[in-house]
Amino acid sequence: MFDGKADLAFIKNFSVNQQVNVKAEIVRKRSGNSLEMLIEADKDTWFFFSYKNGIMYTLSSIPEYNTLVRESKPDERKQKVRLGEKSFIYMISPESKKTRFLKGLKTPVETNANPLDRENIEKQE
Repeated sequence: MFDGKADLAFIKNFSVNQQVNVKAEIVRKRSGNSLEMLIEADKDTWFFFSYKNGIMYTLSSIPEYNTLVRESKPDERKQKVRLGEKSFIYMISPESKKTRFLKGLKTPVETNANPLDRENIEKQE
């Protein structure tokens, strides 16, 4: 789990150069690895991403962003990748997915445990 600051340099070709708050968690399981991440530019501007098994869910505090994702045609939601790379689709995330992620971060974490240690991965499964 990561909870801290990160430097956001670019979004596509747009220069951002801003420090943002990031909460992220990678979970490794036999059924598939997952990534959940909340990026907060300020208290009113945030983006949530959740990825697992070829599906990227996303949600934002910006209504226009959510509308753009919601109204994208299904064939536009599949990412074009190079030969040998795994493609994924994206779709709007339910608010409950973000809420569950944030609640999960508030549970106590064993701070001296290495999250990539094989024994810890098996305990989480």
